[in-house]
Amino acid sequence: MKYLYTLLIFLFTFQVAKSQRFFSEGIITYNVQTDGNSSNIGTYIVYVKGSYIKRYLKLNNGYENITIYNGKEGTSATLKVVQGTPYALMLTAAEVKDANRQFEGATYDFQKNKITIAGYNASKGKVTYRDGKKADLSITFDLRPEDTQFLTMFPNLNGVPLEFSMDNGNSSMRFIAEKVEVRNVGSEEFVIPKNYKIVTKKELEGK
Repeated sequence: MKYLYTLLIFLFTFQVAKSQRFFSEGIITYNVQTDGNSSNIGTYIVYVKGSYIKRYLKLNNGYENITIYNGKEGTSATLKVVQGTPYALMLTAAEVKDANRQFEGATYDFQKNKITIAGYNASKGKVTYRDGKKADLSITFDLRPEDTQFLTMFPNLNGVPLEFSMDNGNSSMRFIAEKVEVRNVGSEEFVIPKNYKIVTKKELEGK
């Protein structure tokens, strides 16, 4: 009986692994909306190449934010333009972990019903954080990111988020995947442009 139970667990695990495909290289483009409004206010593009992840948020009002994450070292670089001068704000692995501490211990609950987003089967669900905050998200289990920090607000998620909400306290935004491209991505996407001055957090804050 014990052997049969072990065999069934193995077969189930094998089937789940077999049905998933590693999303180790590609691009996901999300439309950005304000919650409760179906009009797009910008785009959010995530580039993936192994453990390297580039996240590019561009809103119609001119706001831009680019973060390049190095999963091998756990470090990140955020590209900013301050008073006309381009900076690359570097965070150490310890600083990245501290910045994302609010998302640690996240738990997920997904429904069994399937919906289709960007051509992929997805399941609706919720994420609950240790402070009690919750957020809606829909993920596909057909793809699995190589790095567990694919999107920082959803750590250790065994799938790829295709729709999710983000609340910054004053307003909330919704991200809906428009296109998922599983393809080669050039290494240049993850290189800090030469005209950006590399600074640490302390240097940028003038400490």
